[in-house]
Amino acid sequence: MTRRRRPPLYKRPTSLIASIGLVGSCVTVIAFNASANPPDPRATDIRALAYEALKSDPATSHYARGQTFRTRAIQQEKDGDRHIRMDRYYKGLPVIGGDLVLHMAGDGGLKGISQTLASAPDFDIQPALSVEKAWTSAFKHSPLREPAQGGKATKGVARSGKDSTRQARAGSRLVVWAGKQQPRLAYENVIRGVRADSTPAEVHTYVDAENGKVLGTRDRYMQEQGSGNTLYSGQVKLETNRGRQGGFELTDATRGGMTTLDADNQCAPQDPDPNCRSDASGGPGGGGGPGGGGGPAGPGGPQDPAGGGDGPGNGQDRNGPGEDSAEGGGTVFGAGPLPTLRGDTERYCLKGVPVCYGADQQDRQPEEIPSTGGGDGQDDGTGQGQGGGDNGNPLGVPGAKPVVSDDNTFGTGNASDRSTVAADVHFGASQAWDYFQEKFGRNGFGGDGRGPTLYTHYGDGVVNAFADPQSFTAVFGDGDGQNVKPLTELDVVAHEMGHLVTLSNNALSEQGEPSALNESTSDIFGAMAEFFTNNPNDPPDFLLGEDLEGDAQQKRLQRFMDRPSRDGRSPDCFSPGVGQLDPHDGGGVSNHFFFLLVNGSGESEFGNSPTCDNSQVKGIGNEAAEQIWFRAVTTYFTSNTGFLDAREGTLQAATDLFGQDSTEVQTVAEAWDAVNVK
Repeated sequence: MTRRRRPPLYKRPTSLIASIGLVGSCVTVIAFNASANPPDPRATDIRALAYEALKSDPATSHYARGQTFRTRAIQQEKDGDRHIRMDRYYKGLPVIGGDLVLHMAGDGGLKGISQTLASAPDFDIQPALSVEKAWTSAFKHSPLREPAQGGKATKGVARSGKDSTRQARAGSRLVVWAGKQQPRLAYENVIRGVRADSTPAEVHTYVDAENGKVLGTRDRYMQEQGSGNTLYSGQVKLETNRGRQGGFELTDATRGGMTTLDADNQCAPQDPDPNCRSDASGGPGGGGGPGGGGGPAGPGGPQDPAGGGDGPGNGQDRNGPGEDSAEGGGTVFGAGPLPTLRGDTERYCLKGVPVCYGADQQDRQPEEIPSTGGGDGQDDGTGQGQGGGDNGNPLGVPGAKPVVSDDNTFGTGNASDRSTVAADVHFGASQAWDYFQEKFGRNGFGGDGRGPTLYTHYGDGVVNAFADPQSFTAVFGDGDGQNVKPLTELDVVAHEMGHLVTLSNNALSEQGEPSALNESTSDIFGAMAEFFTNNPNDPPDFLLGEDLEGDAQQKRLQRFMDRPSRDGRSPDCFSPGVGQLDPHDGGGVSNHFFFLLVNGSGESEFGNSPTCDNSQVKGIGNEAAEQIWFRAVTTYFTSNTGFLDAREGTLQAATDLFGQDSTEVQTVAEAWDAVNVK
């Protein structure tokens, strides 16, 4: 058993990045002299100090009755100075462009304020304009168009039958617009669609709630091309997005908005692993995820279209594990939640990861500073719901944060730079996306063009990576810091993306042999994605996770497709008890089958593969073998497919592709015979 690092005795602050950038002209920095009367040293709560700072000069901070504030990020300098980024709400509505940064000395004195707000909002929040008229104004000024009656999409909005109108209309909410003029009540209408070049679009249009005038717009996706210096793949190109707070973030609009985030080394509060760390106040985010409804309506306002973030909100994530969670991730490279996160009576939530299992429990409220009156800033139409969704996170999850680069270069090639492994994950997932698209014509891992959310730095010393198809996410641990490196190698990332492909069809979702085939399927796709990428820094092979452990270490995590038993656990040949093994081990049978199908038996460039019946098999190569396996998984495999069923499914797939009397069909039969599946 590998020793893992002891967790730190402190808890690092969670950095929450604001979702909506500053609106208006140049940022105004208002300077103050150091406080002549330093605050009471007993007042150690930074939020309380910030509250006092806001009240100390309301004419400058525009602090007034009816306002609430949410602490979004705290940056501390070496000299003790702190910069506190805050979001502003008025009578429960978010003030777009009302965010501010308090610059505070180490002794708690206020040094200055950065903000663009011209004056404090002071008006009734009942709109004179109907939401339907606001939609009319929004579509007039949008690069996308509302589908005509009957579902026919126009001007780049993808058709979706009965749901095409809902696809275009992602949602609407009331906000306070604080642009260059006085703050005004406005609708924020969100329109989602696909542009002519097949890239996603999400246009936020702000419409004056009194007269219908369009006050401003922004597009979530501002695509850029950056670069990454990865841990495993060397220097690579990355598709990125301009961050709303400046800099660049790992969001790929060309691949369904796929986003890579930093989970801040958080994991489940109830996870017994001593290397897991979580804040006691953990809980699911309020919203902002793809699909579903938004947060609760504010006073007089409609539902939040974005769950407090940029995606059409899903409210709180109340899903249990469901049937899509194939198996626990207790062993490296899994699908579904860790087994310890499943419970019948308690609700287990990954802080920083949008996965919750079990019965509901009271969720965390957002951190707020109450004013002397007005809304409470909680159940108020901000889309945060009870979970307090993180506006900087496309899924509205507290804890996780964007990976940001000022110069659009991510990582240094060293794991000590947190963005290095994020670059590995972002690159690996993009290569896996392109693999499935170019080889099989599949539009994304789920077949629907939607990009997953990927979380790096899960837990503290966690030797694991796993995918959850229900929330369409994957998480990657950092390894134990001693013998095992971060689990972000390309074939591992592609392995997890393979789970999203398989389980999106509800294939191989049952326990036993189906689960072993599920793991093997991801191993197969992971290896084939590595061949597709053909990166000289990580040459393709039929090994899984070969770079995770040092050369001198026993390769506990590595899997060998030529002869699976080389790991000391996995069988080369089928027997009736294979379904009772750990699925990562039981999958050795079909891994061996696939290697024989590609390379044949005996010596090859990629190993020396025996057969269980001393037969000889001549391989058919990567291209034909991967087409057969993909077609079998997506066309013939069901939730309960076992090894004999897999034999029949692959034979049928080969027949479909190459004909009944083809060499490919004959080789499929021979390769299954060679691993005792007959």
